[in-house]
Amino acid sequence: MMIDGSVIIGALVLGLAALVWRSSMAALERAREAGKRACRQAGVQFLDDTVVLGRLRLRRTRSGFLSLERRYRFEFATRGDRRYRGSVTVFPRQPTRVEMEAYEPLDPGLVD
Repeated sequence: MMIDGSVIIGALVLGLAALVWRSSMAALERAREAGKRACRQAGVQFLDDTVVLGRLRLRRTRSGFLSLERRYRFEFATRGDRRYRGSVTVFPRQPTRVEMEAYEPLDPGLVD
């Protein structure tokens, strides 16, 4: 039995797509956890329990290999009346940077 070349190419493309999808889901979860941790440490509320992919680009690692750098956005609040923005950069597989917009902290006298 002979296998057509297009079947092999199709199988390779599907396999590659599955690997990229799996990698993306792992990066998304790592970014979400990094955003939640940064908000918890700052004493603010991580909103919607989610991050959204904002930017995707190819970048070289220290060893010279090409890898995807993903930048995810999230929102947080101090009191719930105003949303602030933050971002998490994941490269190549771990969060490398978490940035949070300057925010107005809660007045300590207002906290129960």
